[in-house]
Amino acid sequence: TSVVNFKFDHLLACVVVKVKSEIDGLSINSVKLSGVKDFGNYNGSVWESTNETTIEYTETTDIIKGSDYIDVTGEGILVIPGSTNGVQLNLNNNIKYTANIENPTNWEKGMKYTYTIVIKQNDIIFNEPKVAKWDSDNATGSVIIK
Repeated sequence: TSVVNFKFDHLLACVVVKVKSEIDGLSINSVKLSGVKDFGNYNGSVWESTNETTIEYTETTDIIKGSDYIDVTGEGILVIPGSTNGVQLNLNNNIKYTANIENPTNWEKGMKYTYTIVIKQNDIIFNEPKVAKWDSDNATGSVIIK
């Protein structure tokens, strides 16, 4: 048995949402991406998406006031790359903040988009996404070939 490091390129895009709070008692109940593509055909060079849908990640996450950004998407939501015209991010939480933002970034295959959000007493601040190559260097585990 040998362990082989296997590097590959992702055909999808990964969207991560991280939240930071400047108020007490905040819990994020769900994150929704509306108007995204999650089904289609890949012809060897580009995606041909065949639908438009809403993807929702629902797991309650408590955000401690003053803590660093906390991932509220379970390490990311996978989407088919392409134009994001009309894509919206909706953040639902227990304080009755509901936020929708238009997403001006075109998602590309093999890229990870990390959106950071700061919730203040009277504001929600959405920062421009951090974009990085989504590769297997940060993945854990190995492929074992026998």
